[in-house]
Parts: sequence; C-alpha cells; structure tokens
Amino acid sequence: MTALIVIDRDTSPVTKSLIEYYSRFVDEIHVFDLKSTDNFLLEGLPKTTVIKFEETERTEKYLVQHLNSIWKQYREKFEVMIMVEGDEILFGKSLETYINLKKKGHTLIEPQGFQLYVDEGFDLNSLNEGEHFGRVDGNYSKPVIFYPRNLLKLKFMEGFKLIESIKSLSGEKHLRNTETPLIFPIKLLKLTPTKLVTEENLNRKIRIL
Repeated sequence: MTALIVIDRDTSPVTKSLIEYYSRFVDEIHVFDLKSTDNFLLEGLPKTTVIKFEETERTEKYLVQHLNSIWKQYREKFEVMIMVEGDEILFGKSLETYINLKKKGHTLIEPQGFQLYVDEGFDLNSLNEGEHFGRVDGNYSKPVIFYPRNLLKLKFMEGFKLIESIKSLSGEKHLRNTETPLIFPIKLLKLTPTKLVTEENLNRKIRIL
C-alpha cells in the first residue's frame, strides 16, 4: 500500500485538485493541517484524512516531533510513503509503475526539483497533455518517496527537506539524480504562479515535461 502525506501550510495550501491528482495512484492520503483555519474543502474527499493540530501545536518543532513518533506506525501498514508540500507535484509519465518497481533495493528517492509556471486555475489533470514550461531549480531537490520497510531509522528535522538522517535495514540505496534532471523518470514540480515569476525567468523557461 502507498500513503501520501501532505504538509498543509498557509504558504502552500492543499487543493481539491491536488488530492484528486494523487488519489489515482495512492491508497491513503493524510493531510497534516498546520493552517490557522479549518480546511473544510478537503473533508470527505475519497481516501483522505485531515489531521488537525491544536493552535499551540502548529509549529515546525511539533510537526517534526510528530513525524518522528509515527513513522514506524506507517511502516507497519505501508510499503511506500510519499511526502510533499501543498504546492508540490510528483510527476512521472508512468509514476505508478515506477513506484512499484523501486520498492525493492532502495531506501528513498530524491528527484531533481523544478519550478513549474502555471496560470490561475491550472488543471493538474492536464499535466500529461501539451507543453508546460518552467525551470530547473537546483535548490529544490529533496527526498519525497520512502520505502519504510527498507529503513531501520528515519529521523526528521525542521526545514525544507525534513529529513535529517536515514539508516538502511540491509544495504538498500538512496536513489537520486541531479546530473541529468530532464531525463530522470520522476520530477518534483513546485507550482509557481506565472504572475509571481520575473520577466527574466519567463524568458529563460524550458520545457520540462
């Protein structure tokens, strides 16, 4: 089974379309709600559980403590864990197959990060259609797919990447690629509104899908 964990912050809100996008190839979706207002739009969506924190618990420190305390529970139930922010999309032309093929022999996957320029109301279901533009972002690579049953230890930390350290159970490898990001089979796309992109970056954009 595959679990999606989404960190829902004020700066990266989870949307219904994101849940619909991921629900095609994951078994359960757990939204960790760190926002100051109720996320009622996600309540009742298929496969989705919204985990709410008390006001005093909506901090990076508490989130890390919570993740460190529960990941072994996830290991008992799930073979694959995917962890993203509310404005991140994990993209691959045959993503489901790739996830299943890599369950054995790896601890986690860290794809290259990209900024994907999107207009307001962008339909995530159109990712496989037409041309989409953005840029390679060398600062945005981070681990997003984990195989918890191959891990003896997984330690979270505060910050963008969330992962401080891992320890393999029996020699499995950490799969990452930053040297040839355009051909790596999985990409991490940060959705960036076109209106927030400078004209210089728009002029330098490249096709990434």
